Amino acid sequence: MSHVWLPRAQRASVLLGAMVVPCFLSACTAANQGAFEKVFAGQSRIVDLSHPLEDGLDVRPAPGTCRVRPVQTLDVDGHYINELTLAETAGTNIEAPARILSSSPAVDRLPLRQFMGYGVVIDISENVAETPDYALTQNDIEIWEADHGAIPPEAIVLIRTGWDARWPDPERYWNAGADGSPVFPGISSEAVDFLIRERRVHAVGIDTASVYLGSGNEAGQRAFLVTGKFHINNLTHLDQLPSRGTVILAFPIPVAGGSGAPARVLAIIPQEKTAVEPGKKKVEQGSEAGFDQNRPGTMGY
Repeated sequence: MSHVWLPRAQRASVLLGAMVVPCFLSACTAANQGAFEKVFAGQSRIVDLSHPLEDGLDVRPAPGTCRVRPVQTLDVDGHYINELTLAETAGTNIEAPARILSSSPAVDRLPLRQFMGYGVVIDISENVAETPDYALTQNDIEIWEADHGAIPPEAIVLIRTGWDARWPDPERYWNAGADGSPVFPGISSEAVDFLIRERRVHAVGIDTASVYLGSGNEAGQRAFLVTGKFHINNLTHLDQLPSRGTVILAFPIPVAGGSGAPARVLAIIPQEKTAVEPGKKKVEQGSEAGFDQNRPGTMGY
């Protein structure tokens, strides 16, 4: 557990969001630079894929809690500061290789470039509606690629299950079975192996508490983390993203020696054409994707 001092305006997001600026100016691929240029030219939309850190947030058994306590107030001190007490797994978070292997990189030692990648969204929400602990398979990936093309190297693959609709209800989100073990969607070992060996992705993210825990695939977790890659847990708003064509930025708090940390995760969606009218189906290309501007977590730049 760690303590962080933050001003009122954005709480933890100040620390997380501020990290984006230097990375905009750091080494990026040519494609990513084009996406950033579109942001500053007003031709892109930014979607926040992170849950806010709120007092009492507790969607899983400890560790995973968040406490926000005012320690200085405007009335008494002339300014407002909160003290945060949180686990590395609180809110939307990144799980580093050090989580399962002491000789692997901690969250503050992962290469900065690894926190940026081409966005790929694979939707298995229909499968999850029938099977709550459904695990993404290699066949699911191959079906996705038949429709959208091969997953590019250094991609950040996001698995949309629809589970974030249960947030922040701890009983529904953790969904413990008769033995107390969680039951929610994840990813299979064969899919992990395919993404590592055949597609060389940067990371895998999901809108549940863990990429593997709810589907019981701890072997898959180890296989992915030992390669020096990371997971992103507790994502949201994946339904606002096209299947491909985005750039994902996933920046954790750089906890020294940490096995992970809360993260601010953003998606940049280039939009060269006008968004689709309300009620019409969005197209599956980042440059043409239409989104509801009134949805939380979405902003135009």
